[in-house]
Formats: sequence, structure tokens, C-alpha cells
Amino acid sequence: MEAELKAVFDKVSNLDSKMQSDLAFFWGQELENEINFDNKLSSTISSLKELANNAILDFKNGNTVSKGFDEL
Repeated sequence: MEAELKAVFDKVSNLDSKMQSDLAFFWGQELENEINFDNKLSSTISSLKELANNAILDFKNGNTVSKGFDEL
């Protein structure tokens, strides 16, 4: 086990059971969100590549305008 993860588990093991349960639930939700995000991202890679290529073509063809983030 990674040293950082073991250190966190050691700290958590000293908390009361309610706090441990709350953390376990929260961490489980976060882990699921990360897995789902990674799966969604990997399943849309071809679409993202196509969008990126189109954006590059638009830029090369002069079809883009330079703006600051606050001007969007």
C-alpha cells in the first residue's frame, strides 16, 4: 500500500465510528465519480480528437477570434 494512503488510514482509524462511516461513504462516492469520469472520457476520445482537429482547422483558416476569458 502506498505510504500516503496508509498514513491516512492510520489517522482515520483513530476517529469515531460515525466519522469513519461518513468518510468511507464520501470516499466511495468520489472514487465512483472518478471511475465514471475516466470511462466517459475514454469512450469519447474519438469525438474529442475530431473537435480538436476542427478547432485547429478553424484557427488555421482564420475563422477564430482571440478573446480573453472574461469576454466569452
